[in-house]
Amino acid sequence: MARLFRRLNLFVILSFLIFSFLFSRSLFAQNKAVEIFFFYQQGCPYCAEEKAFLESLNNKYPSLLVREYEVSLNKDNAAVFSLMAQAYDKKIEGTPTIFIDKEMIVGYNQVIKQKIEDKVSYCRQFGCLSPGEKLSNFLKNFDFKESYSEDKAKNVKKNINLIVSWFILLSLVFLIIWGLIKALKKS
Repeated sequence: MARLFRRLNLFVILSFLIFSFLFSRSLFAQNKAVEIFFFYQQGCPYCAEEKAFLESLNNKYPSLLVREYEVSLNKDNAAVFSLMAQAYDKKIEGTPTIFIDKEMIVGYNQVIKQKIEDKVSYCRQFGCLSPGEKLSNFLKNFDFKESYSEDKAKNVKKNINLIVSWFILLSLVFLIIWGLIKALKKS
């Protein structure tokens, strides 16, 4: 009887621990961090509306991390935008654009607003891929030589042509000055 009572106690305790673990996971899942990359242009009215919406969403869900990138005035941010689009295997269509989980969402209206909030809610509950992580994985496999070697070759050729042009110009200036000095010495 004592043995049965111990087994029953052990079963109740294990059941309680398993239930607690599963229940706590669903509670913690509600607070999973969600990351959004938000690309916008200064002076864009839709961008301003989406930015205000994302700020209100951030107040509602403190675990939401919105990374903002202004792309019209900042070339580095524009480069990040380009790389992010490549990582998602998409073309840049304009701003505002957000990247969340495995999606690139372009534009802003009531339908998109609801889609973003639904996606944030889903990601908080079940977890989602971080756009930063997706970009990082993309860059690990990115072949910089293949992508930039042609551009570098053009720049080197352009620089060499510029140097040769300056050398010829300076040589001509030197010869003219030398000729003028000789002519002045004779007279």
